[in-house]
Formats: sequence, C-alpha cells, structure tokens
Amino acid sequence: MTKDSFSIAFSKTTSKLTNLFLLGLLGLFVAAQIVFSPIIDNFFESFLKSYVGIEVPNELKRLPFKSILMIWPAILSVFIFIKFIKANMTWLIDNKEKVFVASLLLSYHLVGLTGRKVDITDFVFLVVLFLWLIYIFTNKHYKIIWSYWHLLLLVLLLSILLSIVNGDYMSLVFLLRVFKAFTVFFIMVNMIRDRETAIFSLKIYLSLATFSAVIGIFQEIIFFYSGISFFVAPFIQEANLGYMYESTFLGVLIRVPAFTGWYLNLDFFLVTALVTGVNLMLYSVFTGKKERLFLLIALFLMSICLNLTFSFGSVLVVILAVIVSIFIRWRSLTFYFITIFLFGLLLTFSGFITDFVEEPKKYIAAQDVALRMDLLRQGITGFINQHPFIGNGLMRGGKYISDVDGWAVHNNIVLIADELGLLGLFAYAALFFAAISRQVVSILKLKNEKDKAVLLSSLIALISLMTVLQFQSLYLNVFLFMYLGLVDAIRGALSYQVPLESNAKSKT
Repeated sequence: MTKDSFSIAFSKTTSKLTNLFLLGLLGLFVAAQIVFSPIIDNFFESFLKSYVGIEVPNELKRLPFKSILMIWPAILSVFIFIKFIKANMTWLIDNKEKVFVASLLLSYHLVGLTGRKVDITDFVFLVVLFLWLIYIFTNKHYKIIWSYWHLLLLVLLLSILLSIVNGDYMSLVFLLRVFKAFTVFFIMVNMIRDRETAIFSLKIYLSLATFSAVIGIFQEIIFFYSGISFFVAPFIQEANLGYMYESTFLGVLIRVPAFTGWYLNLDFFLVTALVTGVNLMLYSVFTGKKERLFLLIALFLMSICLNLTFSFGSVLVVILAVIVSIFIRWRSLTFYFITIFLFGLLLTFSGFITDFVEEPKKYIAAQDVALRMDLLRQGITGFINQHPFIGNGLMRGGKYISDVDGWAVHNNIVLIADELGLLGLFAYAALFFAAISRQVVSILKLKNEKDKAVLLSSLIALISLMTVLQFQSLYLNVFLFMYLGLVDAIRGALSYQVPLESNAKSKT
C-alpha cells in the first residue's frame, strides 16, 4: 500500500469513526432527554414562567416529552438560520438597509412570543441601532437625513419632560419608550433612501400584516373548535384578559392578537395595511399577475382578521377610508357614488325610527359607549381644572378618571391634553400636521403616477390610523412613530433619491 492510499484509507476510517462518535453522542443526548424528561419539563416550565414570563398552557402540560418537542425544533431552527446567514452573507451586507427595516417591522409582529418580561422589539432595536451606528462612524461620507420639521420632536420631548414634574416614577420609566420611539423614527427615515428600498419596505409591511392575519384567523379557528387560547392567555396580564373575549351569536370568541401581544396592536397593523393595499389595487401600482393575486388574497385575509379583533370603530374607519379612496380615484363619478351611498343609507335606516322608539338602549346606551363618554367628560374636566399647561405627567392620564379599571380617556387628543398639557398638544398636532402636509405637497409635485399613488396610499392610511386613535388611549407608541418614519421615508425616497455620499439633509 502506498503512502497516499494509506492516507486516504486512514482519512476515511477517521471520518467514519468521528461520525459514529457524534451519532453516539446524539443518541445519548436523546436518551438522556427521554429518561430525565419529567425533570427537564418541570425545569423548562419554571424557567419560562419565572424568567421569560411565559406560562405553558394546561393543554401542553399534559403532553409527555414536551421539552423535547420544544428544544429540538429550536435547535433545528438555529442551525437553519446560521446556514441561511452563511449562504447569504454577501447579500445581507449589500442590502443592510432592507434587512434593518424588515427586522424592525418583523419584531413588532412577534412581540407576543416572548412573554411579558422579555421584549423582542428591544433586542432587535438595540442590535439595529448598534450596527447602524457602526456603519455611520465607519463611513465618512454618510450623511444623516433630517429636516427642520423634525425639531417638532424636540418640542414634544420638552413638553414630556415638563409634564414629568406632575408625574411620578412611572413617567420616568416610560420616558425610555419615548426615546426608543423617536430613535426608531430616525432609523426608518435614514434607512429608506431610494425607490427600491421604499417599495421593498412597503411590500414587507403588507406581507407581515398578512402573516399576522393568517395567524389570527388560525387562533380563532383553534379557539372555536377546541377552546384553546393559542398564544393568548399566557402572554396577557390577568387584569386585561377579560377584554380579549367577545360574546357573539356564535358564542364567545377571541379578539385575536396573532403574535403581536394585544389585539389593538394587530388592529393598527391591519388598518394601515388594508387602506394602503386597497389604494395600491385601485391605482394598479403592482401590475404583475402574481403580485395582484397576492394583494387580493392579502386584502381578503386582513379583512377577515380585522373583523375578528372586534374593533368596530376600526372597521368603520377602514370602510370610510375605502369610500374616500374610491371618490378620489374616480372624482368624475362622485355624484353617482354619493347617490348610491345615500340610497344605501336610506335602506339601512328605513326601520331605524321604529326600532329606536321600541328599544333606544340598543342604539344610544351601550355600556361601552356610555363608559367612553364618561371617560371623555372626566378627562376634559380634569384637564381644564387641574394642569392645563404642562399636563398631569406621562402615563398619568388615568389620574383624572374614577374608573375602577384604571382606564385613561379613550381619545387621542384629550389624552395628550391630560398628560402633556397645551404645550404637548400643540407639539403633537404640529408634528402630524407637518407630516401630512409634506405628504400632500409631495403628491402634488410628483409626476410619476404610480409613485404618486403610493404616497396617496400612505397618506390615507396615516390619516386612518390617527382617526382610529381618537377611540383609543394611546398617542406615544413605538409602532406609531415607526410607521410615521416609514411613511415619511417612503415620501422622501420617491420624491428625491438620497445617496449616502451626498448632503442628505432633507428638503422642507
């Protein structure tokens, strides 16, 4: 036997022995998991509950070897993820802006998977911010995109800091969320610099909303047929759990949150994605058959899921936004649309007077509506009589309210006045007025009809979201400022291209 042949034979033997050794270790590992499964299961449940905030559902507790069922898919997913990263490293580096935007958007669709003690959005945000800052400092030609209207964010921040004088430690804790929201806004504005990235970001936004819609529909189906609250109960505080269910003619159903952690989080995604998608369809922005088919299917799934959140105010806003979009699209047919609409109202309300006389509570004294009106009255009274100038403090809107559940006023404008006072209300209103007016100006200036349609879609969706917030107790939310940054970034990218080497200070 020659030296080369001996080396080849030795190498093959060594390879076989190594594979057998690894296979043996794998077998021992699996055997150990099976033998010690009860101990591992209990440890796994305790760890998830104590450190992650996830409680294993009762249905899963009865399953044997559940740690194996959870650990091995996780290990397999990690290996697949690593292999994907290695195979696509060059593309990921060359398209880092797309990766960063997609990661931020995706994290808000998965926040419910990590429980109440761990927030995946914080982790993704810190990673993206860290990598973005490295890129900024290592690229001497990189210019930050900003505009003078962004100074309104500083005025808003000033009003928040002043309001903390009347707040407490909760105001200081939530201040971190404010910085995160503003930073995410600037990240979105600076990541989307060209048309390709803008359209990619828009497609990702619609795709993720569709993904969450599918998850939400499956949640409802599973609950309807088995009574299992799939990824609902363990991830929501017990005090709020009662609001996650709705009595219907089919029985009690879930107000589906998908993996977003709360049904209103999903609601905001679906409202903006639906209004945007409808307008993109009306203006035939996507001409490919596959793209149009996907968009139609996506709109259908998102419509079903939005109804399953049982946020009737949001459904009404979407319907009105679609009607307005149709009017804008075919302005010459406005007279006919109005005639059809009024005729429809006449048919709808033909029996209204009789029913109203017989059962007025059905229309005007619903418990939820009466409660919201009472909250509104208390919120306005507290604002006028106590702290009208600098407000009652961040996250202290409920202090004016006597509701036993600790609710704040469910109106965006009044809540800002309660917490931030007149200064905060002015800054907030000016910020969104500037964003909307810049969008309108860009639409009027653009010559490309499809780009103009994209901006119009984003504008109507943003107005729809702000309208929905008039029925909710929310105004400083990371998603809201992330979406505002996305809208403004798409506007900037389609209005003028921003190369990294240029002076990227935006126009005002």
